Amino acid sequence: MSRNQFFTTATFGVSAQLMLDIFDIINETASIFVPDGGVSWILTFEPLPAVISSHARKTGGNVLGLTPAEGPAFGARCTLKSPRNIKLTRAHSYSA
Repeated sequence: MSRNQFFTTATFGVSAQLMLDIFDIINETASIFVPDGGVSWILTFEPLPAVISSHARKTGGNVLGLTPAEGPAFGARCTLKSPRNIKLTRAHSYSA
């Protein structure tokens, strides 16, 4: 991956309110963190129905460690991308 792109992921139990809260937090952060040249933020939510964890467990590929008993979940991925000529470094990090 190039130094002008960064992403992070997390997995959560299904909650419409939590999805709205995550969106608000990312949106608020994006408005504060804008180095010269600008950045693009992409927030993606991916459904993880219980059938996926059930199948993964049977085939030995359950990397998230989820169980069908935990019910459906969703994955959240936040991607930050800057133009090619702007490299993201710790100098661009925002701290409150």
